[in-house]
Amino acid sequence: MSTPTRTIDRLLEKGFVNRKVGEKDRRKLLIELTPKGKKLLVDIDKENLEITKKNVRWS
Repeated sequence: MSTPTRTIDRLLEKGFVNRKVGEKDRRKLLIELTPKGKKLLVDIDKENLEITKKNVRWS
């Protein structure tokens, strides 16, 4: 199993993403964030902004 597949499987287990198989081509996969995944992304962005503000001088 490849690294991206394992990563997506872990995100699925934690409820951060949904995986859908393509209707016309079953080799295609659609990975989408769940509401829980979107909230996590927003929280991470806020935390990264705070870290950046502390460590970077804005001119």
